[in-house]
Amino acid sequence: MQLNLTSVFQVCASVVPAMRPAGGLVINVSSHAARNAFPGWGAYCTVKAALASFTRCLAEEERTNGIRACTLTLGAVDSSLWDSPTVESNFDRRAMLPVNQAAAALLHLAQQPATQVIEDLTLMPATGAF
Repeated sequence: MQLNLTSVFQVCASVVPAMRPAGGLVINVSSHAARNAFPGWGAYCTVKAALASFTRCLAEEERTNGIRACTLTLGAVDSSLWDSPTVESNFDRRAMLPVNQAAAALLHLAQQPATQVIEDLTLMPATGAF
């Protein structure tokens, strides 16, 4: 909860007030686990769902200040996360999204003109959910 939700809330609480005079964009990274139930991953699924909800609330609350907020929802990405001793999995990492594809999606969101917002962009591996 601290890493995936509380820290995002704290950063937004610190940064958003300074963004108000000029507007801007907040992009939060969530997971397809926010919309799915995975056995043994209940806390992660719940926190990512809360993050997506927080982002929608932030977008509505700050719209009049010219601040846009969106969520990049990712399927499994072949990152160092899977090397962590706290993550127990035996997924085929070759079937995951490469990190550079997730980065390209993030850049795409960031490059949208100030007159529009992609509220949620979901990027999944072609193989689907794990």
